[in-house]
Amino acid sequence: MRFLSLFLFVFCLNLLPHFTEGAEKYKAGDKLFVAPTKGLNLRKSPDSQSAVLSKLDYNTQVTIAEDAPPRKSLQIPVTDFAGGKLNLQGHWVKVSTGNAMGYVFDGMLSKYKGLALGSYEEDAWLVSLFGKPTLKTSKKSLTAQGGEIDFEIEEKTYPRGLVFHSTWGDGCGSYEYAFSISYNEAYWFIERMMVGADAADDIKIIKEKGNTVFSFSSCT
Repeated sequence: MRFLSLFLFVFCLNLLPHFTEGAEKYKAGDKLFVAPTKGLNLRKSPDSQSAVLSKLDYNTQVTIAEDAPPRKSLQIPVTDFAGGKLNLQGHWVKVSTGNAMGYVFDGMLSKYKGLALGSYEEDAWLVSLFGKPTLKTSKKSLTAQGGEIDFEIEEKTYPRGLVFHSTWGDGCGSYEYAFSISYNEAYWFIERMMVGADAADDIKIIKEKGNTVFSFSSCT
């Protein structure tokens, strides 16, 4: 893995446009989806201690009823999938769904519908949201102790804000997704990808050159 990491440091650089960091503004009637795979509480008032009216399932569509962003965004801690925490920024919004109306934290909503739980059609899901990618493949070799290691490199550039880069060699792979969408929405893509990803190691979520970059490694 040491040689694979060195190789990736040299070859895995992605440049994408600027991204926003939360504090979105909405108008009445905007449609969004519940992003956390564990669902989201619909509350009676804009307060995390307020009474829970109902539990909204993952991918439930909600409609914005009212939005009045505060001067200062709130922050809610979420897992970084590596034993630590990071913060999502946002504010409370009033939404309706079915016959229910209440408040949710907008940092847990997304304009992108998530991949259905139990589905493994990740490639088709990404194409439906980010467009059909252009594909570049190449091979590289690295001389290491014990001989030469051959690497297969794949880069997919999607037209609407995503670059995927993978490098595979010597039984191990490293993978990187660079999103140019909002940080909050990128996080929920990552959270869905991590469902069932028991073999993922060295997980990182960083902000780099205007992107949200998610990387991990896996060995067979």
